[in-house]
Amino acid sequence: MRKLLIVSGVLLLTSACASTLPSAGPGGIFTEVTEGVQANNGVIINKSGEACAQNILGIVSTGDSSIDMAKKNAGITKIATIDRSYWSILSVYGKACTKVAGQ
Repeated sequence: MRKLLIVSGVLLLTSACASTLPSAGPGGIFTEVTEGVQANNGVIINKSGEACAQNILGIVSTGDSSIDMAKKNAGITKIATIDRSYWSILSVYGKACTKVAGQ
């Protein structure tokens, strides 16, 4: 019974770790993935912007990784591409970013 309580406690405490969610799946030790989300070949690329959010231990999350924030950061009005990147280490720190390019 005591072992069951210990295992349950450990699972509960580690279930909200800082992880990112790329389509390839999060790495338990390390994640570094970039994914293409959207492409519009009719828009010329002369600017790019990025917006990020981070998470520490699944306890504290901060930031704005929205497309609108990435557009605002670069002064983009027409989007050519949208990419998402994910980075995490040991489920202690995770970062997700949205990168847009366009004009």
